[in-house]
Amino acid sequence: MSVTTMIGSARLNNDMDHRTEMIIRAVATSVAILGFMILTYKIVENNAEPTEKFKVVDKYKNCDVVRYTDRSNQLHHFLHCNP
Repeated sequence: MSVTTMIGSARLNNDMDHRTEMIIRAVATSVAILGFMILTYKIVENNAEPTEKFKVVDKYKNCDVVRYTDRSNQLHHFLHCNP
C-alpha cells in the first residue's frame, strides 16, 4: 500500500465522520424542534376557551338539560327550570 493511498483513505474516513456527525446533528435538531412545536400546541390547545360554554341538549319534564363546558374542557350537565 502506498503512502498516497493511506492518506486518501484517511481523508475519506475523516469526511465520512464529518458527514455522519452533520446528519446526526440535523436529525437531533429536527426532533427537538418538532417536540417543541408539539408541546407548544398541546399547551395552547388546553388553555383555549371552548367555543360554546352552555348548550341545551335535552328536555326533562318542564326543564332544559344544559351542558356546561368549564375551562378544563370537562362537561357538566344540570337542569334549568323556569318558574
